Amino acid sequence: MIIAGRNEGSNLKKCINSILANDYPPSLFEVIYIDDHSDDNSLIELETIKAENFSFLELKNYLSEEKLNSFKKMAISAGISKARGNIILLTDADTIAGKKWIKSHADIYENDNKVKLCTGGCISWQS
Repeated sequence: MIIAGRNEGSNLKKCINSILANDYPPSLFEVIYIDDHSDDNSLIELETIKAENFSFLELKNYLSEEKLNSFKKMAISAGISKARGNIILLTDADTIAGKKWIKSHADIYENDNKVKLCTGGCISWQS
C-alpha cells in the first residue's frame, strides 16, 4: 500500500489506521507513506504510528537536482522502489479504507490471472 501526501496531518491517522485494521494478515501487506514536503504536523503524526508493517519516508530525500513538475508522481515512484510485495495498491491520505479493502483487491488478482491493472473497478486484460 502506497500513500503519497502533503499536509495531511489531520487525516493521516484515520487513513492509515483504517488500512492497518483491514481484515487481512498484517504479515502479508505493508503501508508506505511518502511525505511530499509537508509544513503542517504530518511528520509528527507519522512518527506516532507504531506498526511493524508501516513505514514512511520523506520525498525530499529521493529528489535529484533536476527541476520537477510532478512531485506526486515522484513520491509514488519512491514508494514503489521501497515496496516488497507483488501487488501495489495506491490511495490518498484522506481515504478511509473498508475492513475488506485489501482482501477484495488481492482476491481479484488471485482468482483472475487476466487482471493486470485495477483502477476503481477491476477489469480483465487480454495480453
